Amino acid sequence: MILSCFFKLSHAQSFDTSECRDTLKVLSFNIYHGEIYYKTDANSKASNLEIVAALIDSLKPDLVALQEVDFKTKRVEGKDILTELACKTQMVPMFGKAMAFNGGEYGVGILSRFSLLKTETQALANEEGKEPRVALCSYVQTAKGKKIRFVATHLDHTTEELRLRQMQQIINAYAKDTIRTILTGDLNAVPGSETMQLAFKSFKATSNLEVPTIPSDKPEHKIDYILVRPANCWRVIESSVINEQQASDHNPVFSIIELRTKN
Repeated sequence: MILSCFFKLSHAQSFDTSECRDTLKVLSFNIYHGEIYYKTDANSKASNLEIVAALIDSLKPDLVALQEVDFKTKRVEGKDILTELACKTQMVPMFGKAMAFNGGEYGVGILSRFSLLKTETQALANEEGKEPRVALCSYVQTAKGKKIRFVATHLDHTTEELRLRQMQQIINAYAKDTIRTILTGDLNAVPGSETMQLAFKSFKATSNLEVPTIPSDKPEHKIDYILVRPANCWRVIESSVINEQQASDHNPVFSIIELRTKN
C-alpha cells in the first residue's frame, strides 16, 4: 500500500491549541461490493475483504465510511461484509440498506472506534428504474466529549439533476442545527460540478480537490470526498488519496482533522 498525494495544511485557519486536542482520523472507501476477488490472481487467496481490512488496520481510523457494501448477497457467498470487517478491525459497525439485492441487501456502511449514540438511515430522492440511495448517519461522542454527526452516502451515478436533489436533501436534513458534521462518500460528482458547488456552500473539503480517486489504477477524476461543517470548527492536519489498486476501482480518501472542543 502506498500513500499518495500527501499534503499538510499548516497554513490553515489558526486555532487556539488549548481548544484543538480532539483529533480524528477519517477514511472513506468505495469497496466494490466487497466481492471476493477484484483484480487479483484467480489462484490468490487474498480477497477484497482481507485487503480492505488490512488497509483499515494500517491507518487506524476513528471513523470509516464504506460504499457499495453487500450484506449476505450471493456474489459475496452470503457473507456479512461489514460485520466481518468490524471483527477484523475491532470497530463498531452500522449498515445502511439501500435495497434488496442478489439474495441479500446492498447499501453503505460505517465503522467507528467510538460507541454509536444514535443512528438513522435516510432514503434519498430517486427516480423509477434507478438504484436507490441512502445517507447513513451515526452520532458519536469524541474522546473530548464532543458530539459529532458522521454521515456516509453514495449518490446517484446517472444524472446531475438527481445528484443535485440528493445533495440538497442531505444539506436540508442537517441545516437546522450546529452539530459538527462530517459528510463522506462516493458522491459521483467532480469538484466543478453543480452538485459539488452546492455541497461547498455548506461543507468544506478536507482534501486537495485536484487529486483524482478513480479509476484506481490510473486515476483521472475525483468523486470521493470527506467534507466537514461548520467550516470554522475544523482544521485539516493531513490528507491523502491512497493508491490501492486491487481491492476496488476507487482509491480511498483519508484525512486527519482537528475539532475545536469549545464553542
